[in-house]
Amino acid sequence: HPLAAQGFSAPACFSDPPPCSSYCTSDLLASPAVLLPHPTAMALDVSRVIVGAHDEPILCIAFNKQRRELYSGAQDGLVKAWDADTGACVRRLDGHKGWVTALLYYAPYRYLVSCGVDGAIIVWNDKGKEVYRLENLGTLFCMAWGERRKHVILGGNSVVHIYKMHQVSKLNGFAAEDMSAAASEKSKALKHVTSIRAHTDIVRGVACSESGKIFSASYDKCVCVYDSERPKEHYVKYENMHTGAICQLDLDPENNWIITGSYDGSVKIWSHEGRNLDVIDGLADTVTGLCYIPSAQNYWITGKGKRLVAFDPRSPTDITQYVRETSRFDDFSVVRLHQSPNDADLVVGITSGLSHDLVVWRYNPHAAFRVLTGHRDWVEALCVVPTAPGQNEELCSVGSDGLILRWQGSSELNTDLFEIQNEMVGHEGSILCSAYSQDLGMLVTGSDDCTLRLWPVTEAVDSEPAGGIPGEHEDDHGEHEGD
Repeated sequence: HPLAAQGFSAPACFSDPPPCSSYCTSDLLASPAVLLPHPTAMALDVSRVIVGAHDEPILCIAFNKQRRELYSGAQDGLVKAWDADTGACVRRLDGHKGWVTALLYYAPYRYLVSCGVDGAIIVWNDKGKEVYRLENLGTLFCMAWGERRKHVILGGNSVVHIYKMHQVSKLNGFAAEDMSAAASEKSKALKHVTSIRAHTDIVRGVACSESGKIFSASYDKCVCVYDSERPKEHYVKYENMHTGAICQLDLDPENNWIITGSYDGSVKIWSHEGRNLDVIDGLADTVTGLCYIPSAQNYWITGKGKRLVAFDPRSPTDITQYVRETSRFDDFSVVRLHQSPNDADLVVGITSGLSHDLVVWRYNPHAAFRVLTGHRDWVEALCVVPTAPGQNEELCSVGSDGLILRWQGSSELNTDLFEIQNEMVGHEGSILCSAYSQDLGMLVTGSDDCTLRLWPVTEAVDSEPAGGIPGEHEDDHGEHEGD
């Protein structure tokens, strides 16, 4: 684990990243990177790492925003509750006889719902007490919440189960003769609505839109879309959505899209009518984790190769290289992802390997949202280049490597990426400072080679400077090699 290299051995098995206040502006600029703020950008920082959360692989996550608790379910059959701020384990829920495959938390009722391969659904209160249990449903693989109709949607072996949740009345206050009435009230925690056998193989993903429309994805390579009012009678089945089994499903409510991940190593974006809108391929292995992040308006993807990928659907562009450092992608071997519907700013990753850890990312308004790399040594100065209205933003960076890099905002619509447009050389030493002259329309740079150089900053930047101004150490004629 990356923390082990730092000598970490705390028994509580959690660690804090350094706070933002521990970095000053000069520290940030004196590095081979350019950090750019953006008024609408969302930066996701690692806020918590819970090391060794379970003895067996972790399969599912849920989050209780009110109590600041994170719930995890694993192959060891346990559900554990963690303090999201300290990383301490506060409860262990032992009710399943096999793998716990899915969790969801419903805040208004303060219920945590778990399901597993033992065919059981268990409803727990937020203090860890079992409220209700249903059994013998067959192996259950996934679960989703439908807010509009208070539906709990479960995926099993070729079947989708739908239950309506009710809040259980407390037993306190019932007389002895009324206990049967209390038990009857308790049985209403989950009421069966329908079961739909629309697939021919394992249902590996279920989801529900704000309008109540239900979606399911299966190893049979199909996606089914169910009517919100009469799902059993009215549904559409889209076949051969991937060349391999579909193992991940999520919704992008911002764009009203369906996102699917498959064993064929691709992620596809669909309309609700089954029209393919885009394909994210080149992932090279089975997609094991997929989530839409509302705060950043992008997708995070991972696979068996344990390599996190960030994708901006607005461009569409792979933005991994721009967020890898800020979100510490390379520090963790993440195989599953969870975005909490109770908190748009929270993302949880599940790692695999010798240690089964939980990595919590949270939106940080003070963090860099992009890291641009291009320099090979310290970045000494930055300078914004004014542009005409409607043109892309530009800036220049200079460094100890003697390079001047001109960065320009991407021309793609709705994206906030910067790319290197020009690399300019001319100084014989480190470049220590720069400024833009509005009157000259030029970039001025100063170097430890004792020269100032003027660079025309126009639509097409020349690779050679306009001229150099010699330093005092040179001869009376102002001659300087290369000028």
